[in-house]
Amino acid sequence: MLEQVISGLGLNMTTEELAKHINTRIPRETVTIKVMADDNDPKMAQRLANTVAQTFMEQNRRLSVGNLTTSKETLARQIAKLSGDIDTTAQQVERLRTIVSAAMARRRTRSSCSSFRPSYPRTR
Repeated sequence: MLEQVISGLGLNMTTEELAKHINTRIPRETVTIKVMADDNDPKMAQRLANTVAQTFMEQNRRLSVGNLTTSKETLARQIAKLSGDIDTTAQQVERLRTIVSAAMARRRTRSSCSSFRPSYPRTR
């Protein structure tokens, strides 16, 4: 991130040198980050602090959008898999229904046939 600040402000220093001029702090029980910069020139210190903050916010936004995109893609894959699983299960249920219906029909046919068997006296 400091490389972007150096590039954006056209500074002639390394990231290590810039890091010595920047201090950040997260105040307790807040969701803010306090960025402080020191320089002999107060306007330059202000530009440093503002550019670091702006660069951080842009980087954070890009990461958040990237995470959301990744999450969306992951959810889409999970939905597609679940949809396929549902289709497979529905086909299996339909096959079982067909098997059970056929078995019940055979059972009814056997029952009705046995009721028509004549009763012959047994001869010895």
